[in-house]
This record gives sequence, C-alpha cells and structure tokens, in this order.
Amino acid sequence: MKVINNTFYNETIYTKKLSNGLTIYLMPRKQFSNFSAVFATDYGSFDYEFMDLTNNTVVKTPQGVAHFLEHKMFDEEDGTDVSDKLIEIGIDSNAYTSYDITAYFVSGNQNIKQAVEILLDFVQKPNITDDTVESEKEIICQELMMYKENPLSNSRINHLKLLYGDSDRVIQDIGGTVESVNEIDKETLLKCYDIFYHPSNMCLSVVGNFDPNEMLSLIEENQNKKEFKKEVEIKHLNDEYFEVTENIDKEEYLNIKTPIAVIGFKFPYLELDDITLARYGYALDFLFDAYFGEYSNIIERLREIKVNVPLNYAITYTKGYGYFRASVTTSKYEDVLNLVKKILDEIIENGISEEQLKLMKRRTYTAHIKRFNNNETLAEDLVSIHKKKRDLFDSIELCNKVSINDVREVINIIKNRAICTYVAKPKK
Repeated sequence: MKVINNTFYNETIYTKKLSNGLTIYLMPRKQFSNFSAVFATDYGSFDYEFMDLTNNTVVKTPQGVAHFLEHKMFDEEDGTDVSDKLIEIGIDSNAYTSYDITAYFVSGNQNIKQAVEILLDFVQKPNITDDTVESEKEIICQELMMYKENPLSNSRINHLKLLYGDSDRVIQDIGGTVESVNEIDKETLLKCYDIFYHPSNMCLSVVGNFDPNEMLSLIEENQNKKEFKKEVEIKHLNDEYFEVTENIDKEEYLNIKTPIAVIGFKFPYLELDDITLARYGYALDFLFDAYFGEYSNIIERLREIKVNVPLNYAITYTKGYGYFRASVTTSKYEDVLNLVKKILDEIIENGISEEQLKLMKRRTYTAHIKRFNNNETLAEDLVSIHKKKRDLFDSIELCNKVSINDVREVINIIKNRAICTYVAKPKK
C-alpha cells in the first residue's frame, strides 16, 4: 500500500491497486466521527459511443444508459431498495451520473465497515430484469419531461447548441431523451455494466475515522470472494470539434412570463496535458471571477442599468470542451447583454493585475481549505482527482503556480471568440 503524507495539511492517504484492477484511496481522519465512501466508475453520459479495443469496433448504445444503470443498481433481488437497508443501520446513500463518471455514496457516523461492504456488494451485483427495466423507463421519462419544462434549463441547452451544434455530446441530457430511454433494454444495460463496471475501470475512496490496515483487509477480502468477467479494454471517444466562426444571435418565443437571455462563447480545443489544463482552468477562473464573481462590482454595474436580478455565470474548462456562459431573467435583457459584451471587451483589454491575482489565489486557497472540513467532499474529490491522474494535495500548489503570464496566455486564447446569444421571449 502506497502512503502519501502531506505535512501542510497534516493528512495521509493510503492507496493501492488491487489484483482485480480496483484502485482504492483510504484517508483516515481520527478527529472526525463521521465517514464517507464513494465507489465510482469511469463511465458517464458521454459514453453512449465508445471504442472496443479488443476488436477495434465502435459500440453504439442509446443515450442515457449510464444514468439508467445508476437508477437500477439500488434494486435488491427481493425487489426492495438497498437504500432502505442502509437507513436501518444509520447510513445515508446517494448516487449521480455526470458526463464522464457515475458515483455511488454512503455516509454516516457508525457501522462504517458494514456500510462499505454493502456499497461494494450492491454496486457489484446488478439485479436487472425485463419488468424492472420497463417500469424504470416510465420514471426516467417523467423526469426528462419535467426537466424539459424548465425554461431556464432549456434556454441554456439551446445556447449550447449554438456553440456546439445539434449533435455534440455536451448538449445531450445526461438522462438521454424519451426516445433513447425507450430503446434501452436489459441486454444493453448488462453489456455496458460488464464493460464499465469492471473493477479495473473503477475506484473506491473512504474518508473518516477508521484504521487503514483494517479497512484494506476488509476491502480485499470482499473483492477476493467475487469473480468478474474478463476486462474489456475500451477507449472513450470525443466528438469532432465544431467551430463557431461568427457571432450568432437567436430568439425564440416560449410560454414564459419574463424573457431569458443567455450569452457566451466556446473556448478553442487545445491538446493539453493534465497539469497545464488545470493551470489554465485556474487562470480562467481567476480572470472571470474578478469581473463576474461574488467579490466583483457586477451587482453595482447591473444596478446602474436598473437591473436588480442576479446575473448567473459559469466557466467550464475540461478535456474536450469548455465555455463561458452568463444568463439572466429580465425584461431589460438587451441592456444586460450589452453590459456583458462590454465586460468581455474589458477582460480582453485589461485582464487582471498582480494584486488581483494574489487576491484570487487567497480566496481559492480559503475555499480549498474549507473542503477539508467535509469528509464527503474529500471522498468525492479523491475519485475525481483519480480520473484526472493527479494528487489530492497538489491543487493548492497548482493554484499558487498560476502566474500573470498564465492569465495573459488564456486571454490570448479567448481573443476574438465568436459570441453567441440566445433569447427566449414571452409569446405575445
């Protein structure tokens, strides 16, 4: 078992890759009474198409299979929900599916060993029948229909379509579509389960008050009792990069009371190593936070144009895709869009000063330190960092290494990007 000590945080992480390929991270924290464990697979909504490297063929499945599997993994053989079993021993459970990961959580203040075993067992024993698949389709389709009725969510998706086109994975709902969900069957679910839920494609993190050697023995004993199908080597696929070459403005009339406006642009696709990607990500966060963030003067600037509703903004920058987006719900949307365009010009022209950069680093440092007050957050961070092939402790170091030159580099990257706006107006 590899031991990673960090004197700055006064924390230790124990990690080991088991013989079946499962990577585990153990972070004992004696000062905490509670614990959290996350069991995650490198499988998300993007993977409705993937390359099977054993025969070099592209496998296509309906959209939404990863999310569908997440729902079904909680089913027990007797028809009950494993969450109820966990509640009986004082354990909370949850799960989520994102673009690139599916994760299952357990947390509590007692029965940590039992909870970890149940987590391993229910995720590694699918109970999927034709009947339960059909009943789950109704539930998921209802969720999708409810989501489609949300005007703000729809407006943001429609804006992303301007940036990425109609077919890119980024604009697809994680749950799929009503049509794709109805195409899913038991055989497809089990096939994807066997491929993506193999231990070699998964990792487990446990954070809290426990003995690492005892926990390792428990996990190894649990895994040694199980047999797994042969590992299938796969390759995650990326969409061809869709480039927006000119500004796009689109308006639609919907059944809403107040206009919704979304503005933003896409970052260019760059082949970057994980460390450079993280550094650029920090630089972009610092840059845009200085103009649109909590401690900027954006509220005052909105008030100057007599807008008293918040402007929501997001920066996404990861492998394969990235964008800046700001959205607002107001009848004065034209004034807000003009203000955002003006601020974007200021960002390109002026950037941020050395003092602003130092301030942003201090705020990020504080936010990062606060994450160490929450075991569930750390357990999730460990599986996220595993996917990024980095160390949990290196985030502050990477943040501190961001220089004003890095900020200037990302400014050069985002210069002259095509700006797209989408406005949903009330029907007359």
